[in-house]
Amino acid sequence: ELKKTALIDADLKGSNIIKRKKYPNSGVIELTLGNGPKVFLKQTDFDKDLILLSAFSSGGISKANENILPSAKVTDDILVKADIGKLSISEKENLYPVDLVNVYPVISLYDEGMIAYTNNAFKEDMFKLLYLNFTDLRVKDIHVDQFINNELNDYNISKQSPKYSYEVEFREKIFNKHPRLKPKNDEIIKKINLKDVKNFYKDRYYDGGNFNFYVVGDFKFNEIKPLLKKYIGSLPKVDRDDEYIDHGIRYTKDKHQIIYEEENSKKAAITRLYFKEYNTSIKERFKFALLFSLADKMFFDEIREKDNLVYSISMDKYFDRFEPIEMISFYTYFQSDPENVETIKKKIDEIFEEIKNKEFNQNIIVDQKKMLINEFKENLRTNDYWQSLMEFSDKYNQDLERFMNIELIIESITINDISRLAKKYLDDKYVRDIHLTSE
Repeated sequence: ELKKTALIDADLKGSNIIKRKKYPNSGVIELTLGNGPKVFLKQTDFDKDLILLSAFSSGGISKANENILPSAKVTDDILVKADIGKLSISEKENLYPVDLVNVYPVISLYDEGMIAYTNNAFKEDMFKLLYLNFTDLRVKDIHVDQFINNELNDYNISKQSPKYSYEVEFREKIFNKHPRLKPKNDEIIKKINLKDVKNFYKDRYYDGGNFNFYVVGDFKFNEIKPLLKKYIGSLPKVDRDDEYIDHGIRYTKDKHQIIYEEENSKKAAITRLYFKEYNTSIKERFKFALLFSLADKMFFDEIREKDNLVYSISMDKYFDRFEPIEMISFYTYFQSDPENVETIKKKIDEIFEEIKNKEFNQNIIVDQKKMLINEFKENLRTNDYWQSLMEFSDKYNQDLERFMNIELIIESITINDISRLAKKYLDDKYVRDIHLTSE
């Protein structure tokens, strides 16, 4: 029978808190530790006995050169199966059930981080596992070999699919055939190796003192502060310039149409996908949210309910980001009978023109403002939202306190604002993805 063991043999000296800042409107506390990290904390009671933690540092896969890129792209997938300190992954999961406590690394194109969660009974264990995820994940040949075998099997199955060539075409058009985002194949998969995975892990995580941390949940400050000081405060800080590298990866700005069609098609699923550069101010983000909400409501009322042309239809944000450029992606999507596809396209364009020209029932925008405000208030009652809000504000130098004035910001958005936004961004430069299937 496994027993809890001393996960960390080293005598961790930790670091003191050298700076403290309180955000009065949001209730967020920002602590700076002597070894470098900033820690943002939000105490809540939304989910009893639940604590969430995340961490962030700039760099990510962008720091990998061409030789190690195949391994760098999958390093975090392999790390979640690695041994940690003295424990194998199975021993760790037996001692620390993943429904109660877990910590794992995540690496994206432009940053790396950690995701963790726990209850109060396991909170010190979470911080021990956090420390070890930075300093002592032990990747072995078997972890890499198993991953490669699984990837090769998945690839060999996927390339037999009728959708494979469509999926390759879609990826190539979306990313302008950028060489760092080539579709996966067996040659790329076979370049993954233990040495590169271990080296990339160490390069991205050995400077834990350069990360910032975000903690939200049902904790007590007097209990969590010593853990922050001891475990995060013991992470090494390295003096290096470690910003992400811009390799020129950009989403397409051109107009494309991509079609996947099966014989005897009976159902159509059509996506219109936009990628646009924009000013990512807080108010601009909510202008877009109101635009999407307005269009979504008009689609539903006119195309689905009045004209009965679709099974479902929607418009929403896909994502927005700051790096390497400020941009937003959004979409329209509908499902219908294939015979109605072009008629629906014209209807969508007509509604966009109505919004641009302010030729719609303006009571709709009043109702959608209320809906957005209520949605925001509901979000403020969730730990996930607070965690993302703290991380977003810190990463992108946004005013955290201003988010507490969202109701005023939304109310200040005018119909003219929405009209100008629609005229600027709802153009014909989008990717049209057409799925025609037999079921």
